[in-house]
Order: sequence, then structure tokens, then C-alpha cells
Amino acid sequence: MMSQSKNIKVTIRYDATEFEFEGPLTEAFSFFTKTINGILPTYKLASQIFFTPDLKDLIDKISGFVVLTPDGPSINSNYNLTTEQAVILYLITSHVGFELKTFEKKSFSIDELCRLTDGKRKSVYNRLRELTEKRFVSRNEANEYQITSLGIKFFLDKTLPELTNQTAKDKVIVN
Repeated sequence: MMSQSKNIKVTIRYDATEFEFEGPLTEAFSFFTKTINGILPTYKLASQIFFTPDLKDLIDKISGFVVLTPDGPSINSNYNLTTEQAVILYLITSHVGFELKTFEKKSFSIDELCRLTDGKRKSVYNRLRELTEKRFVSRNEANEYQITSLGIKFFLDKTLPELTNQTAKDKVIVN
């Protein structure tokens, strides 16, 4: 009597994708190896060009610069911010507050940003227009502005180092 070889079923779930194979053990192993070898290099390459904001990392990075209160965000007054830096920081704070369920919305109107930044309406409007053109900020259907993922990346890559450098200069001790 001949023994019949049994099939093995392999299922690989990776993010939202699922790969399945059913067949003899040697073919299933080959499928598994090829699939894993195909996924990992692709993921590694893709992760070099995709940016997804990490909320915990963002909170860690802004913690010395802002405070979230039930009354709204506040920027540490020890910094001499440009209007652009203040607008970006307030919009990031709004984003974080919304994600933490502290704020009801993740956007600000021009009037709210003028009040928060102590900026002149024309100056705040011009910065918002420039930031919107660069896709760092978007305007929603309520005509309010919110930070985009690209804006968060810009903050982390450019604005945050500028603020950190400002802090380092302020802390230089002269004998």
C-alpha cells in the first residue's frame, strides 16, 4: 500500500496582505522562503521613503516647547519664534491634542492662530498660505488649518533642529 503525501497549508499575513499556499512540504517551504525574501527587502526599501508620524516620538520631541491644557495649547515663552515656527508648533500641538483626545478638533482658524501667536493677521495669513502651498498645512471644510504629515516631517527635519539650536545657544555659559 502506497502512502499518500500530505499537503501543508501556509498562510503569511503581513500588514493588510495575506499570502496562502497549500501543497507538498518542499513546495510549501519554497513558497514560504520566496515570500519572506520578497516582503522584507520591499518593506525595507519602502520604509526608507515612507513617512508616518509617530505620536509618541512627536510628543517626546515637543514636550519642552509646549504645554497642553484643557484651555488649549501654550508655547514655552523662552523661545524667540518666527511666525512660521509658532504657527507650525501650534498646529502640531493641536494635532497631538486631538490624537490624545484632549482637544475636540485638530485645526485652528486664522483668528485663533493670531490670538495664540500674538501675530498680525496678515503675517499669519501669509505664513499659512506659504505653508499650504508647500503642502505642510491644509485647510479643511470649516476653513481652518491643520498640519499635514509632510508638515510634521518638515517640523522634525527643519524647525525642531532650529529650536534646539536656539536652546543650545541660550545655554552657553560664559566665564
